[in-house]
Amino acid sequence: MNYKVSEIETFLIVMELGTLTAAAKRLNLSKSVISKRISDLENTLGANLFERHSGRTIPTSEAEHLAESVRPAMASLNAAFQSATRKKASPLNLDGALRVSAPISLTSIHLDTWSAAFTELHPNLQFAICYDERYRNILQDDIDVGILLGEVSDTTLLRRTIWEDRMVACASASYLEKRNVPLHPLELSEHECIGYSHMANEQLWRFKEAGRTLTPVARTCLNANNAVTIRNFAQADRGVAMLPGFIAKPAIDAKRLVPLLTSWKTRSAPIVALWRRTQPERAEILAFVNFLEEMLASEAFWLRGCESACEIDPLGWVMSVQN
Repeated sequence: MNYKVSEIETFLIVMELGTLTAAAKRLNLSKSVISKRISDLENTLGANLFERHSGRTIPTSEAEHLAESVRPAMASLNAAFQSATRKKASPLNLDGALRVSAPISLTSIHLDTWSAAFTELHPNLQFAICYDERYRNILQDDIDVGILLGEVSDTTLLRRTIWEDRMVACASASYLEKRNVPLHPLELSEHECIGYSHMANEQLWRFKEAGRTLTPVARTCLNANNAVTIRNFAQADRGVAMLPGFIAKPAIDAKRLVPLLTSWKTRSAPIVALWRRTQPERAEILAFVNFLEEMLASEAFWLRGCESACEIDPLGWVMSVQN
């Protein structure tokens, strides 16, 4: 079967973002290139992967099955190449400059502390971090390491998934007392939902259980372009939010948010490091990426406990959260 890795990577990005236009913007390619890669893959498979209606790109059942099968394979392939090229950077005498971009949400909650610890280990390193919720073009913006949430298919860059996070549906107890607890994803159509400006609702609100995939019609009352603001809206009783686990978990632990629909699997939210290819690879980049991976492995506790259940009284009101 004659297929290209770039076609599969492009297909997965279209599945994630929901439109060819969004995929083209993410990959910094023309829409025609994205369309051709999808068409070539469809011709190779002999199956339609998307239905196109009025600018919308709707995955077929074949696309759903293919994506579920190839995502782990692509992750393994990327990991294998990273393992082959990874070098153990010396923890001593790092100097030069390191410019990092990262989402505001991850930076303000965890990355600031970790970056401070890294620079304390390497006082001769000139370190700068840029906050940005959108994907920064590493080559154009002179970024050494880009940290982002979600996969980016860019064959010109090296990448490593440093943590595999998971989205969590949640709302405040006060909101749920007024509106009742949704016990099935389709019941979200009866609720106020908080949207994420950088992602289509049908991609954000996606649930799987026992081979079934459901994309409820989420009625968004508010939209925001970063997850911390979405969390704050949810804590202010404004509706149901879909948050990355690292943002949801502290609020759940503090009883400010209640996890919902925990028997359903939500979309993956990988935390990925990207950097440009150099020969030889720069020690400060590898040291920083290795350091972040170690921090995440030791401190990424946020999903433990997000599977807690709500105790509901006969009226359907939330009484407490089990930790």
